Amino acid sequence: MGANIEEFSGGGPYYFKIHGQVYHRMGSFRPRDDQEAMYSQLYILDTAQATETRMRNMHNKKCDRELMYRLDVLLREINPYAKAFKMLHELENEMSLSSQEIVMYIKGESTTDPRRYNAPCSNEIAAIFTNPSGNPPFDRSIAVYPKEESMQEISIISSCCDPMIYPILFPSGEDGWSNDIKYTDNGNTLKRCNVTMMEFYQHKFAIRGICHNGIRSIYFNPVLTAGKLTQQYMVNTYTKIEGGRLTWIRNHQRELRAEAYGGLSDFVKNRAEQEGVRAGKLIILPSSFTGGPRQMNQNYQDAMSLVRKYGKPDLFITFTCNPKWKEITENLLPGQTTADRPDLVARVFHIKKQELIDDIYKREIFGQVNAYVYVIEFQKRGLPHCHILVILGKDNKIRTIDDIDNIVTAEIPDARLDPELYELVKKHMIHGPELA
Repeated sequence: MGANIEEFSGGGPYYFKIHGQVYHRMGSFRPRDDQEAMYSQLYILDTAQATETRMRNMHNKKCDRELMYRLDVLLREINPYAKAFKMLHELENEMSLSSQEIVMYIKGESTTDPRRYNAPCSNEIAAIFTNPSGNPPFDRSIAVYPKEESMQEISIISSCCDPMIYPILFPSGEDGWSNDIKYTDNGNTLKRCNVTMMEFYQHKFAIRGICHNGIRSIYFNPVLTAGKLTQQYMVNTYTKIEGGRLTWIRNHQRELRAEAYGGLSDFVKNRAEQEGVRAGKLIILPSSFTGGPRQMNQNYQDAMSLVRKYGKPDLFITFTCNPKWKEITENLLPGQTTADRPDLVARVFHIKKQELIDDIYKREIFGQVNAYVYVIEFQKRGLPHCHILVILGKDNKIRTIDDIDNIVTAEIPDARLDPELYELVKKHMIHGPELA
């Protein structure tokens, strides 16, 4: 997996940030003469040599050598892709005197039931052809050649993408998402199920647990326990989902009635003629695309319509996420920090934000509310916060100083009269030397 990655530096929690295009690529079976083996090429080496090669990588200086060695041994035993490369290496040695070209095709479709755990075997992962004129399988995704100068792209809709890019998270080679997921309907019949990429990864990131005899336990989910790699996998997953949406929009412009934007098309063509360049193909991003300019403008117009109908907002409330909330800290696994679980932070923040909205709108802690609107933003380090605008009813407008004092206070509570509120303010609102 590659992208323009922003390097983490300085203090504070770790974050993973990318810019531009994300790509997933597969190299040749053997490295070039001027290069050292990397990625899948390491599996044709013996374990000791592969470990030494990994430890020479500057990014692995702080890694434990013994653990690196044991992980290599484990992957060679249970990972079908590692076995496939080993099989190709053995076949290449057997045919070293032959003039035939050896090619390995990694298939991108599986007949297993994704609702159950199905341990794949090497024959399901790869098929090796010793004759380049042979007919390879039609549904192949990746072709591995002995030596190739260029890299080839791994499709994001291939079920091989996730296990090949993240072997630590999927050591047994479990299939990732594909556009042909099947499920068992009544235990006997296999029917096609249109599972979207987002639904599939929601399932992957889900927290599952059981309760037996009053004891609560959580199933081990490697996707949520990989620290920095978890962040990379989440960002990579988001880019794949967003890329899939953009691809669908690009290929379904007729259904979106893009031809209705005739004025925009004429403007682009006239501008191109004036600047002496050739106009490209016009792709319309509809207002249903989250984050697009039309959606942002539509949300703005909706918010302004509330002001036109109900008047100016009376309250501007900022609600921030606290990484020390007990709902977050109590659900962290041993050794984890808040930065390791952005999914948990987002879920807890959403629940608390929704409770605050209910306090304001349904329970009317400030009085009758005619309308409200809010926006959620994320800080550079990943913590979310929410800005809420509230328009109160006519009888609950803020008109006097006493009305303001009943809502807003900038004083430290008296520790004797209100010890609980004092401790909360001291813990969450004071920066610098602690109060005596």
